[in-house]
Amino acid sequence: MHFLNPLYLFGLALASIPILIHLLIIRKNKTIEFSSLRFLKELQKTQIRRLKLKQLLLLILRTLIIVFLILSFSRPVVRSDFPIFRNYSNISTVIILDNSISMDVSDEFGNRLRQGKGFVTSLLDNLREGDQVALIHTTDITSNGAFTSDFQFIKDELARTNVSLVTSSYENSLRLAQKILSESKNFSKEVFLISDFQKSALRNFTDSVRLFDSQTSLNLVQVGGKSRFQIENVSIDSVVPLTRIFEQNKFVEFEVYLSNSSNKNLDNLVLSLFMNGERSAQRLFNLQAKGHQKVVIGGNVKSKGIVRCLFEIESDALEYDNKRWFGFIVPDIITVGLVSDNESGYIHKFLKSLEGENIQSKLILPNQVGVSNLSDVAVLIIENPNLDNGSYQKIREYLKSGKGLLLFPPISGNDLPLKNFFASIGIGLNFESKSFGANNSPTFNFIDLEHQLFLNVFAPTSDKSIVIPDPPKISNLLTTSSGLALIQTSAGQFLTEFNFEGSKILYCSVAPDLKWGNFVLTSLFPVLIYRSIFYLNSFNEYNFSLVCGEPLSLTFPKGITPTNLFRVEDPLGNTTEMQAVQLPSGNLLELRNLLVIGTYGLKNGDDVPIGTVSVNVDAKESLLDLAEKEQIISYIRKHLHKDVKVNFIDDLKSFHSADFREYAGTELWKLFLILAIISAILEMIVARTSRREMEN
Repeated sequence: MHFLNPLYLFGLALASIPILIHLLIIRKNKTIEFSSLRFLKELQKTQIRRLKLKQLLLLILRTLIIVFLILSFSRPVVRSDFPIFRNYSNISTVIILDNSISMDVSDEFGNRLRQGKGFVTSLLDNLREGDQVALIHTTDITSNGAFTSDFQFIKDELARTNVSLVTSSYENSLRLAQKILSESKNFSKEVFLISDFQKSALRNFTDSVRLFDSQTSLNLVQVGGKSRFQIENVSIDSVVPLTRIFEQNKFVEFEVYLSNSSNKNLDNLVLSLFMNGERSAQRLFNLQAKGHQKVVIGGNVKSKGIVRCLFEIESDALEYDNKRWFGFIVPDIITVGLVSDNESGYIHKFLKSLEGENIQSKLILPNQVGVSNLSDVAVLIIENPNLDNGSYQKIREYLKSGKGLLLFPPISGNDLPLKNFFASIGIGLNFESKSFGANNSPTFNFIDLEHQLFLNVFAPTSDKSIVIPDPPKISNLLTTSSGLALIQTSAGQFLTEFNFEGSKILYCSVAPDLKWGNFVLTSLFPVLIYRSIFYLNSFNEYNFSLVCGEPLSLTFPKGITPTNLFRVEDPLGNTTEMQAVQLPSGNLLELRNLLVIGTYGLKNGDDVPIGTVSVNVDAKESLLDLAEKEQIISYIRKHLHKDVKVNFIDDLKSFHSADFREYAGTELWKLFLILAIISAILEMIVARTSRREMEN
């Protein structure tokens, strides 16, 4: 037995009042017996004994009146299925409804979400006055939830419930249910978890805290568990860009991963690619039953700025997983700064030849670096690193802003300027100078073809040794063994990558001069310069993909975002201005509640695109295999208190919603109130008869 108002039990002390009164009124008189009264005493002895018994009965009845009243006020509750007590019980019910995209599947019983909503309606119809109910969803990420006795309000909320693109979470919804139940005013507590219970949804909880208490019953209602309908569904699981450097009027390729969750082979399926709403390509593909497929598809990029790519397949059982979004940025114009005192040099001439729609350059003399404005320079190329300390400090601040740098050794071959430069940014390097004759030039034996810089540039070979059509003849090499080697020769590293506080630095070990070999005359030279410009331009470091509803924290270097003002453009075209948190490392932007599927564009305060965030549905929601009864109960049971009763329901039509009251707690306050009234009536009857006997 439990008590909803246990503080009233202290009132049981009042039951001692009739006893105390009885003891106080008893007077011990000194008895003097006369011989003439002995006979009379014998005659009255029986009547006196009867009178004392009635006084004792009155004492018991008066005590019971107080005890029953106190128990009634304390609202005792017991677990009982006695029919006479069923109407006394009130229940606090939390209904958890799964409205994730997997519930939008239809089987022979109809749409599964509508089946679940119908089950909830039948529960609501059987609630009565004094009951409490709360409705939450497994996809709620911001709901607090609360009890109400307005059942029509819950029905209206249920009618407004639609499929949510947010990933379902049993853990979050069960924890929210426990929080709501802590505010319950009733002893009996019921939780209904209504879901299809996909195998992929049975994810581990974040901790081992046991949920609910012994007064709670958890009812697991599986929608679709009795279905024998064969569902045919193909989903797009992920998109991986094969092209990493994006340019206008250039071809880009993607790998698209697809899955077939049905037991049937599917042929001649169509995958389409749209860029900014315009169809760019189509591909046919086949999928084996329960199989997976990788499809390569691509198209030409026709516009600059934010490019929103939509990958789409034909309609099937589940529509929401037939689309996948990916975004990237094609920069408008990349400004390249060249630190050089040689206007007739090969790099300067090549940059001038590139100037047009995509690239513009400006020449910076070595003695002017310290006083130059580098804020508008996206990529910096240093042909002559022989600079003063003030220039090194300026370049250090430039790199801390998130910009990129391409560096060559001085033509003189002196490694001291390079050591000073890397030391100024905290990277200690040792360089080795090597010279070669015409007949012993080092050979190229490795190029990282998977690196963004050279991806899809050279045709790969089995040994990766002859991938350059006209390999340079090198006369001098100022190489280092540190950093990440992107191009390796038999004499040492030719191209090396370093990272400095999120910025990229490329170091080429051969100076752009004929004294160091014919590197500047080969096809590798323009490829390296051109690809480095787009690689070092940092915009496409900030293309993100995440699941709908997930938060995202981004830190942008101050060089990319000069102020803490950002503009976020959602897939519907709406723009929201946001203030970032200014930190020493950059500007921290917190993105929350991204609930619209598609690609969001990120712009800085100058309205320049700086990144994209592509929001898609969780690919796990497309895995439509349902868990078995034992697997579901075992998964849920290990997260519950040992005394919580678990019921499993998979036949929705045969379940009677009134059954969940069968083992509900019964409140006995009415029973004890009736007993108190009966005791009071008996007390009055006994007291009246006692007074009559006393008078007689």
